[in-house]
Amino acid sequence: MICKICNYESTGKDFSNHLQREHKLKSKLYTAKYIYKEQPMCELCGNETRYVAYKFKRFCKDCSKISSSITGAEGGKATAWNKGLTKETDERVKKQAEDNTGEGNPFYGKRHTLSSRQKMSKTKKLRNKKRTKTT
Repeated sequence: MICKICNYESTGKDFSNHLQREHKLKSKLYTAKYIYKEQPMCELCGNETRYVAYKFKRFCKDCSKISSSITGAEGGKATAWNKGLTKETDERVKKQAEDNTGEGNPFYGKRHTLSSRQKMSKTKKLRNKKRTKTT
């Protein structure tokens, strides 16, 4: 992850330690303030939503069972911070798009090897059992 406060780049537990050490922030507060801009509230009752690893869920702990009937077993995730935003309307989306174009794209100039293409062709074939007859 890249710290939105100081651009420090880190992975895993070290990022949480960085937030504590350098910014005196818990990961939940950092996520609410710098990723979501404010903490999401439960869509059913308006209470504080559940927080798991730099993401907020859509529902609170009490409503999670009700939500599973609405959104499936996961209980639903909070709406993404960039939903509905474009590179014309949000600087963060614009920067992300610019960083991933041309040589910034991790797949730029890369191709699958012959052996990987052969493996993919074998695994992507439909078995006789999976095919259905169309009339």
